[in-house]
Amino acid sequence: MASGDIYRAIIDRPPGEQPPAIDGEEISFSRASHLPGGDKLYYLDFRNESRPKLWLNSDHPRITDVLQSRGSVGAEARMRDVILDQISYGIWTQLILRTGSAIDEEGETEHEWQETVLETFARNLYDVDDLEEAKHELRSDLEGTDSISHLMELIDRELQEYIDPRTQLINLMEEGLRI
Repeated sequence: MASGDIYRAIIDRPPGEQPPAIDGEEISFSRASHLPGGDKLYYLDFRNESRPKLWLNSDHPRITDVLQSRGSVGAEARMRDVILDQISYGIWTQLILRTGSAIDEEGETEHEWQETVLETFARNLYDVDDLEEAKHELRSDLEGTDSISHLMELIDRELQEYIDPRTQLINLMEEGLRI
């Protein structure tokens, strides 16, 4: 056994860096009454509207183990990226729709995460430079039932651009061909 001084490093976020907008945690859905039953992979929990939480279902250990992989190359890393893309697509869709529903007549929202969602997607959804204009268009689209299908098309197009699942799928396929 080697001997020597023991040092401990405590790592904090750099000054000014914010915690993630959404916390995530793994839990067995079959053992948690506040989560949906069945074989769901994830659940976005809005019980605390100011701080939504993403729950990943640990009842699927093969999937959650891959999600914990830290590598940047290889089949496991490629699978992780594709799974994350799949999950993030559903999460972003929910966040965009919830945010749009929360925009008031002045274009304001109540929670910080909603502003982050708007800053990330609103201008691109409507192909405008002005965030305020994009906010009002999003709010308007959610008020009319005939415009919701159009909004879903816009969200789908924007998320495919933002997430870029095509790249991750190609990487996974190329990795699979080498196996």
